[in-house]
Amino acid sequence: GNQAGDLSSPTVHKVGKMPAQFDSPRLIEEGEEEEEEEANGCMTCVKSPSTNFDAEAAVINRSRLMEEEAPQLITSHSKTSDIEDVMGADKKGGQSKGAQQLIPIRPNSTAFPDKKKGFHKYAKKSVAYREPGTRVLDWEEITVPANTKTKLYDQLLRTQASRCMDCGTPTCHYPNPGGGGCPLGNRIPNWNALVYEGNWKQAIERLLDTNNFPEFTGRICPAPCEESCVLGINEDSVAIKSVEVAIVDYAFGKGWIVPRPPKCR
Repeated sequence: GNQAGDLSSPTVHKVGKMPAQFDSPRLIEEGEEEEEEEANGCMTCVKSPSTNFDAEAAVINRSRLMEEEAPQLITSHSKTSDIEDVMGADKKGGQSKGAQQLIPIRPNSTAFPDKKKGFHKYAKKSVAYREPGTRVLDWEEITVPANTKTKLYDQLLRTQASRCMDCGTPTCHYPNPGGGGCPLGNRIPNWNALVYEGNWKQAIERLLDTNNFPEFTGRICPAPCEESCVLGINEDSVAIKSVEVAIVDYAFGKGWIVPRPPKCR
């Protein structure tokens, strides 16, 4: 073997269990007592003194109780909600139950609409279409007939026009590189504001500045303007197409649109 003072050849020491002579009975007893105290403490946390249930049953009962009480605690004490709960949709494509409970029902028509907060206060309502199986059998309008000469109809249009929120950079009135936007360049926020004010004469003038046939586009256009509406980022867009056809129909009814044949053919 190596001598005590020889450092040229290092000695490898194996680390293993301490010899039995170094084990102290006192240390062993103290370690066992600590393990028993920890076990008793855990049992005390999950086991009630007034019951005889074992620890596993107590844990199961506690978890069930927390699952039952959790929704009640969230409903009664929580003042905020996750965006997934409010705007989330279920697998069928509709709103989630949480969204249906948290989003209040908003009117789509009111006598005195608020232009500044209309997009927040009122819900969208567009012109309804007839069933395809029915409308292919005649030559009538593809939309559901409505009495356009009533105050309720005028009130509905003014409310829907008030949902246009005068956004600083409107993306509805001009084609966008990513898609959407009116290909004609209609100044949509302008005639939405005029309809809200009840100024139908100027509304049809602004509409005819960029659109020669609003009576066509207001009925059959796929409405890329609504697709690119800023309000449509987080809720229903403005009913631009419905307001457009209402303007031109109102103008025809008032006799503001008349034939203008060319002087020379």
